[in-house]
Amino acid sequence: MRPIRTKKDHKAALKRLQELWPEGQKFDSEEEADEFEVLTILIDAYESKTDPIEPPSPIDALRFEMETHGLSNTGLVEKMGVSPARAGEVLAGKRNLSINIIRHLVSNLGMDAAVLIGAHNSDAA
Repeated sequence: MRPIRTKKDHKAALKRLQELWPEGQKFDSEEEADEFEVLTILIDAYESKTDPIEPPSPIDALRFEMETHGLSNTGLVEKMGVSPARAGEVLAGKRNLSINIIRHLVSNLGMDAAVLIGAHNSDAA
């Protein structure tokens, strides 16, 4: 077992994972289960370095929550605690989320404030 440093190493590790745990099967031994766990950690570390996943924009996260909760624009207005016009401006990207709106969304939808603040997004307020 060694770190995954190249695409070739990554491909071999993925192949080994499939060998260890064919879909729907149980591990043959505790050693195989341990190897599987270590390989998944190594693969995750490699993929995090080579193909990092950017967090969603605050608006993309908000749209996802709307879909998840089955909210219409009207339902979202209630959860945001603002006027329909203000909510429309936010969804259209014409206005940033205010601290007050973020508080409402965290409280009413259980959204993560860090995602709504959008620390990765330099124009978020």
